[in-house]
Amino acid sequence: MRSLPIIGALEKKEQEIYDVQINPLLPSKIMDFHAHAGLRENFRVVSEQRKMENIGVGIAHYLPIEDLLLIYEKIFKGKFVESVVCPFPFKECKAAEANEYVSKTTREYKNVEGFLLVDPESTEEEMRSSLLEGGFKGLKPYPDRVVGKAWNDINVYDCITPAMLKIADEYKLPIFLHVPQDARLASPETIREIREISTKFPDVTVVLAHIGRLHCPPLIETGISGVADLQNIFFETSLATNPDAFKLVLETAGPERLIFGTDLPASLVRGKIICAGEKRIWAVREKYPWVKDEDRKLYEKELGNLIPMVYESVLAFKKAIIELNISKNDVDKVFYRNARNILDSTEVPAPD
Repeated sequence: MRSLPIIGALEKKEQEIYDVQINPLLPSKIMDFHAHAGLRENFRVVSEQRKMENIGVGIAHYLPIEDLLLIYEKIFKGKFVESVVCPFPFKECKAAEANEYVSKTTREYKNVEGFLLVDPESTEEEMRSSLLEGGFKGLKPYPDRVVGKAWNDINVYDCITPAMLKIADEYKLPIFLHVPQDARLASPETIREIREISTKFPDVTVVLAHIGRLHCPPLIETGISGVADLQNIFFETSLATNPDAFKLVLETAGPERLIFGTDLPASLVRGKIICAGEKRIWAVREKYPWVKDEDRKLYEKELGNLIPMVYESVLAFKKAIIELNISKNDVDKVFYRNARNILDSTEVPAPD
């Protein structure tokens, strides 16, 4: 039996958590709206310094599609999983090669859809050609690919360019956005820009990864309430481990605008996100290059209780829906139908 990337295998207690607490919650068919696949050769050299500075790079920056499908088989035992796959979007990624790998994957596996990794420099013609030839169902910009700006100086329009918006509007494509800056979705500038995009492009769906990267109060309340009324703005669940974030989305935006995602393989990491005031801290069992000793002291007594974040996130969602008495029908929307509706609304012609 092949081992799982990152964690090797589920521990007995983790399998029991899935069997007893998670499996009964999930519908028979689920859609993972946020997964990554790619080959090592799709990347330029990743320095050790980058692994210390960037959490995602420090966990994994390549994963063959066969390994992703193995992960689904093991962690969602008994479920049929469809997925949206993107290249690993870090700046060292060779976008053209990585996009071709994802396109090839979608042709070979009928349960996989692909999103096109795009850069601020991507032209309309380049994106249109890639979409028509590659069969992609959405666009994936990423702040790490913005050149010449510090993290806290990057804004939404640095990531989502006019060319991307024109293409997305033309083909009714979703845009999958990781909001920049330390304030994340709670940044007034970010809220303003997302509201502008929503108003000017009502047919463009923007999906906010990680519930807008909101993990700690009061950022949760500020960010979600700032865009909850916008019907073409959706929230994706991966790496969100605070039940309060799920509750607020469900209460203000509704279950129709919440979409299940995992961010595999990163969410295989045993851990959860904790808060020290407004500061988020990844509490993880393994000592990755980016783990700081002063942060680790805050949770070191809990190391043995940490489980894969993909399970931690589902349990946080479960706590929220129990408190809000959310129906099974609405739960099924989150785990499958909302994502499927977005993908089925795209108007990209199938490749010849």
